[in-house]
Amino acid sequence: MKIKKITYLNLIFACFLSLGLIAQSGTSSVSGTRHLPPVGNFIVKGLCAGDSTHFIDKTSGGYAIYWGIANDKGDTIYSSYEKNISYFFTKIGPYSVTMTSYNGHYTTITRNLYVDTVPHADFLFRYCYNQLYNFSTCSDQFVWILPDSSISTLDFPSYKFDKAGTYPITLIAKKGLKADTLTSLVKVAPDSLGFPNATFTAFLKDTNLFVFDFTALDTSASYYYWWFGDGQFDNTSNSPKVTHLLDTSKYAYPVTLSITNGCGSNNYDLDVFATLCLSPSNATVTDITSGSALLHWKGIAIYYTIQLGLQGFNLGSGTFYSSDSNYYKVTGLTANLNYSYYIRANCDTVNTTWIGPFNFTTLPVGINEGHFVNPVLIFPNPSNGQFIFQNLEKENQIEVYDSMGRMIYQTTSKNNSCVIDLSRKDKGIYLYKIINEKKEIQQGKISLQ
Repeated sequence: MKIKKITYLNLIFACFLSLGLIAQSGTSSVSGTRHLPPVGNFIVKGLCAGDSTHFIDKTSGGYAIYWGIANDKGDTIYSSYEKNISYFFTKIGPYSVTMTSYNGHYTTITRNLYVDTVPHADFLFRYCYNQLYNFSTCSDQFVWILPDSSISTLDFPSYKFDKAGTYPITLIAKKGLKADTLTSLVKVAPDSLGFPNATFTAFLKDTNLFVFDFTALDTSASYYYWWFGDGQFDNTSNSPKVTHLLDTSKYAYPVTLSITNGCGSNNYDLDVFATLCLSPSNATVTDITSGSALLHWKGIAIYYTIQLGLQGFNLGSGTFYSSDSNYYKVTGLTANLNYSYYIRANCDTVNTTWIGPFNFTTLPVGINEGHFVNPVLIFPNPSNGQFIFQNLEKENQIEVYDSMGRMIYQTTSKNNSCVIDLSRKDKGIYLYKIINEKKEIQQGKISLQ
């Protein structure tokens, strides 16, 4: 019976295995984030019997902690806990090299090599990384003939495939007058052309409803997961392009896309507030009194700057105000005077141009303040189906839109109140519009629970 050679280091490594300290893969959750195991890999230089062969760790997301070399009978003839190793092969023949990598998890890979005293061409293509790994023996010159007929003389060239398919690659390994040639077919799957790129663009297709088209640049991934930053997400359509009605009142985080293919996963964040920087629109004034007024507008920005003064004032000479909402109540005004205001959006390091002027007149002292303002009230909100609209005018039109910007309900008021029933609709946030004589007079959001 053949007794295998076992070193002291082998015994320690075996103890790790028996205790379950070394595994092929695993996960741990930190704030819901998957901790992936390392991707083990190594390259070989100077592979030749009767000379020193160098094994170099190329692990991604970790580092090598164990090496083992076994002969064709499975006997371990060398082991080490160094990051990189060198070994002197004395005999020709097949060998297996095992490397274990660590990053909190353990991953073990094994490669079979043939050691010779003459040039012997051998290589493999590392998918996703688009790298050719050379395992040729006793060679110091290399010629690669790649699928596009280009030539490389590097030891470990890179090559990027444009599409899936089966492609021939030829390696000529030489030393002096001796050479060996190997041609292998490399089969590339659609999901292993490279690591996914989660970068996406945002297009605002409706500035009134804030309906966005989000489009991923990488359309070959196998899985797409969208977070919209307003408490809503899409993990079912699995599409590189989605349309979403952004609830700006709840928007607090960037829009995020997570995509996955056969090579791995990637995330990308885009703060639409910081990048779009749209000029405010639909600026109006309500709740006017003798000493105050409520300025409001539509827009999407980090914050807004307002300039206010008497009608006819020059930009730069007015009183400045800031608001991180789509409204601002100005107080301390003088009764029965004509005022104007300008407004601009501020987005990170970019600001829009000023728009305006928007004019209004404060009420005289003694006038029944606020009698010009009669906002439509909606209650209960949230509701499990029925919403009551009050303070309507006769023949006001009510329209309700879903998160895709599609009108799902429409009615016309017959008096100053109206009840709409959405109990048959899906739960979620809906946008309503109130229209009087073809002009929108109010809009907002209602929540169906």
